[in-house]
Amino acid sequence: MFAGRLSPEKGAAEAIEIARKAGVPIDLYGDPYDPEYAAALVSSSRAVWGVSIHSGVAREVLWRVMGRAAAVLCPAKWDEPFGLVAAEAQATGTPVVAFRRGALEEVVSDGETGFLVPPDDVDGAARALMRIGSIRRPACRRHAEAHLSLDRSLDAHEHLYEQVRRRTPAPHA
Repeated sequence: MFAGRLSPEKGAAEAIEIARKAGVPIDLYGDPYDPEYAAALVSSSRAVWGVSIHSGVAREVLWRVMGRAAAVLCPAKWDEPFGLVAAEAQATGTPVVAFRRGALEEVVSDGETGFLVPPDDVDGAARALMRIGSIRRPACRRHAEAHLSLDRSLDAHEHLYEQVRRRTPAPHA
C-alpha cells in the first residue's frame, strides 16, 4: 500500500510502478495536493491491473489498513524530514520499502524492518518488495516501540535543543 498526499514528491506514481513490476496489487490512500498530478495519476491508473486509489482516511482507519498490508511503499522523491508513514507502518508491524532519502534512513532499519533502495530505483524497490516476506512483522513493531515513539522523539528534541543552547552565545543587553 501507499499512503500520502497525491503529489509528485511523495512518489505515488512510483509506488504504482513498483507494485506493477513486482506483480502485486496496490491500494493508494491520499488526497490530491497537486490537483493536476492527482487527476493524471487516477486517469492513467484506471487501466492498470491491481491499482486502487482511495481518498485519504482517518489515521485510525489508515493504521488498520496498514496493519493488513504486506508492505507500505515510501518512494519519496524528496528528502523526507521524518517519514511519519514509515514510522506508522512499522508501529502496526508492517514492513516498509523506501527510497533511501532524508530521514527515511533513520526511520527504517534496512533488512530488519524493511528495505531501503537508492533514490529513484524503481526496479530495486520492486525486487525488495518481492523479498518482503523475509522481514518479520514483530521486529517492525519492536523497532517502532524502541526508536520511533513520541517519548523517544521528545527526548531527542530536548537533547538537540540543549546542545544548541550550549553552543549559542548569550544575547548582549
